[in-house]
This record gives sequence, structure tokens and C-alpha cells, in this order.
Amino acid sequence: NATILSSSSLAQERRDKGRIRAAQDLERRGNYQSALRIYRSLFEQVPKNQLYYEGVKRNLLRIKGFEELIGIIEFQIRNSGNVKYPADLGNVYYRKGDQERAFDIWTSLLNNHPRNKAVYPYVSSAMLSNRLYDEAIEVYKTARRQLDDPLLFVYELANIYVIRLNYREATLEY
Repeated sequence: NATILSSSSLAQERRDKGRIRAAQDLERRGNYQSALRIYRSLFEQVPKNQLYYEGVKRNLLRIKGFEELIGIIEFQIRNSGNVKYPADLGNVYYRKGDQERAFDIWTSLLNNHPRNKAVYPYVSSAMLSNRLYDEAIEVYKTARRQLDDPLLFVYELANIYVIRLNYREATLEY
């Protein structure tokens, strides 16, 4: 009986991998709606799977399916303690054009978790995806102050300075 279950789950895993490859291929070709359909069906089966979540998120952002994505992220927030989701929610509001709400969410996240080292890269990454370089730099500098570690996020800050063509600051970080 255990062998039947094992081979059944193995077959399902193979099918899922094939579907993921198909979705990735569709994404590469710019067919985001079709890729989204595959990711969405996988995500509905296993909402805790980060690969499926990221696929849904990426494609909904591409087709500007903001309202659906907000609902999905709010579901993830309610069912998970992961601080990644509020950072993602802020990103969606920013992309949707509600910058004030985005910054409120990010600020609240940083204020509610000042000692959580993981929060800072999530918020900074969301900001960087929206070309908010100065704000992302400030998030990392805040992390250093809050966590009392002047060497924290050296590479992340240096990379942002390189993007900004501020080689002097990048070098100082290294």
C-alpha cells in the first residue's frame, strides 16, 4: 500500500515538474496569461509552495492583475507568519499606483519587526524592484542601527551604490 502511494506521489511530482517547465517556457515567450493559468492551478493545490506563489505573483504583476494578487497575498499573510508577504503587498500597491499605501505597509512592517533581520532585505528588495534606490539604502542603514551592526548588509548596499554609479560609496562598503 505504501508502495502504491509512493509511486502515485512520484507520478504527480513528475507531472507537476512538467507543468512548471511548460509555465516557465510560456513566460520566456511572453505568454503570461497561459503561464499564470498553470501556476495558479498548482498554487491552488499547494498554496504553501513558494515556487508556485512566485510564479503566480510574477505573472499577475506582468498582466497588472493587482486586485487578484492583493487577495492572494492577504490570504498568505493571514495563514503565515512570513514577513515576506507584507513586503510583497507593499510592492503590489506601489505598482498599482498607490505609493502612499505601499510606504505605509513597508514602514509598518519595519516598525513592527525592528529586530528581525529578514524584514530589511524583503522591504529593500520590494523598493529596488520599483527603482527606489535611496529608500532601499535607507532601509539597510536603518537595519544597521536597529541591529547595532555596522557591517550588516555590506554587499547589498555596495551593489545598490554600483547601480547608482556611486563607486566611491560602493568601495567604502567593501
